Amino acid sequence: MMLLILPSEAQARARSRAAYQAANLAALPGLVTRALWTWRAHPSDGRAALEIPGTPADAGLGLPPSVYEALLTADERVALVAMPPEWRIEPAP
Repeated sequence: MMLLILPSEAQARARSRAAYQAANLAALPGLVTRALWTWRAHPSDGRAALEIPGTPADAGLGLPPSVYEALLTADERVALVAMPPEWRIEPAP
């Protein structure tokens, strides 16, 4: 899983919802969401990161790979990063 880091949680939420609409997932029966990817807030600086699975199958979607890949812009694909340590949330002991 890769992360797309955005300036705020509101922007991450909006971007995930835009991808959901672009994928036309609302037409599929049984889905109860309005966002394609989950996001997490940075623990201290206000940024947020979309969690981008590598394939549509990893995301639990029945989309063709080309459609899934087209949901990110070229700039967004370049900006994807592996999860930096400061974004990891360790379970409580």
